[in-house]
Amino acid sequence: MSTFVDTVAPARFARYLAWANNDAALAHRLYARNVALAEAFYTPLHTLEIVLRNRVDDALSAQFTSNWFNDPAVVRHVPLQRKVQDAHRKLASLGTGLTRGHVVAELSLGFWTGMFNRHQHHLWQHLRPIFVGARGIHRRSVSGQLDDVRGLRNRIAHYEPIVQLNLLNAYQEIETLTQWLSPQAALWTATHSRFLAVCPPQMIIVNGQVDPALTALL
Repeated sequence: MSTFVDTVAPARFARYLAWANNDAALAHRLYARNVALAEAFYTPLHTLEIVLRNRVDDALSAQFTSNWFNDPAVVRHVPLQRKVQDAHRKLASLGTGLTRGHVVAELSLGFWTGMFNRHQHHLWQHLRPIFVGARGIHRRSVSGQLDDVRGLRNRIAHYEPIVQLNLLNAYQEIETLTQWLSPQAALWTATHSRFLAVCPPQMIIVNGQVDPALTALL
């Protein structure tokens, strides 16, 4: 019979063993905590992505046309244009009518965060007002924070370890962005998210090892 470690791959589990200083029981608990933390991020990530794409879509639809994403004068960056083309192709292959709503929903978080990169700077004057809960913000700062969130989301989506990251800072970054976009959505997230109940009060991995102060909490 295969063991759990055989099932998830010894090479994958080796990182957890190293963090746990070869304490197998602690490594198993650490792995389980990683999965629980990834699960707990679903609510804040879900809310931020939905609110971000809806705010951007509303702003650019009002400024340009409802199909602004097809306009190369709006979406100038070629990699983002390709993401739009990929969305159209996928929807066509599924036999779904190419309605505007379908395309907006199909576009990846990479597309929406990319709308704030330097290649799309011409849109900042139209997108700055969507951050209703923020003052004195700059496109570069917003872009950097959104890239951080996208990186975390991608790690979670690909089942990569996240326990070694500063997760409290990451959660606060998501909270801040959501608050800027919609105070009501931020309140909803705070009400329904269980992240703080799952995440220890400090970083789990310090200098490549589990913080001894947290072993009893894992």
